[in-house]
Amino acid sequence: MKFLLRWGRTANSSIAVTQPEGVPVSIGGPGSSYTCVWHAGVLTNRDALAQRLDLSKATPTAELFALLYRRYGTTAATLAEGSLTWVVWDKSEKRLAVIGDRLGLHRLYYRLSGDALTLSDRLEALLDPHPPPPNHRSIVAHIHARPPAPGETYYQGISVLRPGELLDITPGTCRPVRYWRIAAQPLLKLRDDREYADCFRELLFRVVPAYMPDRRAAVALSSGMDSTCIAAAIKTVNPTADLVACTWQVQALPEADESVYAAAVAKHLRLTPMTIDVVRHWPLSRNGVVSTFRATPVYNLYADIWEAIFHQMSHIGADVLFTGLGGDHLFGDNVFAYPDLLLKGRWFELARQLSAHRPISRMSLGRVLRTMMLAPILRGYVPGWQQLRQSPQPWLTKVHRPQFRETLPQLDIPRRISPGRQQRLGALQDPFLPHAADLMMRQAEAHQIELRHPLLDHRLVEFAASLPTTQTFRAGERKIVVRNAMKGYLPDCVLNLRHKIEPTAIAHTVLREHNRDWILDLSTGMRLAELGYVDEACFRETTSGYVEKKHNYMHFWHTLTLEDWLRRHF
Repeated sequence: MKFLLRWGRTANSSIAVTQPEGVPVSIGGPGSSYTCVWHAGVLTNRDALAQRLDLSKATPTAELFALLYRRYGTTAATLAEGSLTWVVWDKSEKRLAVIGDRLGLHRLYYRLSGDALTLSDRLEALLDPHPPPPNHRSIVAHIHARPPAPGETYYQGISVLRPGELLDITPGTCRPVRYWRIAAQPLLKLRDDREYADCFRELLFRVVPAYMPDRRAAVALSSGMDSTCIAAAIKTVNPTADLVACTWQVQALPEADESVYAAAVAKHLRLTPMTIDVVRHWPLSRNGVVSTFRATPVYNLYADIWEAIFHQMSHIGADVLFTGLGGDHLFGDNVFAYPDLLLKGRWFELARQLSAHRPISRMSLGRVLRTMMLAPILRGYVPGWQQLRQSPQPWLTKVHRPQFRETLPQLDIPRRISPGRQQRLGALQDPFLPHAADLMMRQAEAHQIELRHPLLDHRLVEFAASLPTTQTFRAGERKIVVRNAMKGYLPDCVLNLRHKIEPTAIAHTVLREHNRDWILDLSTGMRLAELGYVDEACFRETTSGYVEKKHNYMHFWHTLTLEDWLRRHF
């Protein structure tokens, strides 16, 4: 999909739309003024909108969007539920409305050049015939595992629609408008755990099943609470739903193997199992190296495993895959209740939780107090404290160290709320989420697979922003409200699993045993060093120390993918 809108200071602007193959697309019929020229994502309240507009339920989605915009203008963006991005052309007013989804999961890129604006859902479409140079600030950010600044990309002069943003484009103007943002919500105050669990379950069971297609779908099932609660919501509301459980299995590394827990969930919910043996699809096994996209140096270390999942899904006739992306941001992550309990004077409860935390924690009490109570308070109430605690990677050259401060996320977090709720809001505003979703989508689309991330529905995000921290963290245990809500809906072995199973052991095995030569090759004769970003000797010392098992510091990964990107595409 590629939009070409030519506009200037006169009213003679025109719009032309072409498909990827270069085939022109007709913009509306002879009597049509409003035309939805493109849309992507899932509309979960389609029937309600059709009724509101006095339309048949069989009305094509594109026509529904066009009529919705004709009646409500840009306010229509707030009426559509789900995760969707759409573009409407008003021929009579020569106005283009580009409406992004609330979380930025379906990304749209645009480039202004002279009197022309080019818009596309694929950044690569904006690079030819004259690709712009890389964005220097985005390169520094990537070295530190951060995405480009909001609205920016890895290329100079190419912008991306921000989450919850729309573009109102007329001849001579291109006005961005934020119609929704992740903000602090009024604190939800219920009587006890049961009421919180009931409230969450009702919302989850109402939102998630609306994302289920009327055909075979799959869920990327792990041992955690995120993907499993999605599967439980779908199968509880629609027991006959044809849902496949996609699971990794890595028996050679028991510490990274989640298949036993996933199998228990599949059996409990009567899902069709589909297991991928990681040993047969070791990460980086195809060609032995990463293969970064031209649009971005972001690369998923486990991409080959996902490729195997997508390939197998195509064989079994499933073309929609649910993921638990965002679950940690909503209800987990390092968001602690201890600061809030201290500042609210709930000292006996604080003492009780700390006492219960010690037996299950590998940290001393002093470290728990420093990292889980004192640090969040300082971050929340001392201006600039977080920035002072951040330091650049040791291999970043001195000339670019001033730019490091510019890459620190600028989050919209009010100081009037408690430190724990500030942490939650910061997790929800994580700017890397849209990039992670975009990267997965690029892989999936090569197999004609559509990804859906229902936990990132804005209603669940707003619910998470309203929760007291004691509903997401208690005595060292995370996702309290989710565990309580899923009692009876998921097997006890999953509900009682205290420590999340991480795939870190897979990464260490792959990088050290299978790809050490590739790592050391990318650490020698670096383009990043030629361009002045990286001290090559310092970086090579880090990577050599890692492959020789002197340390487990894996933050060099992002610099490696950046080096591959520069060598491959520049």
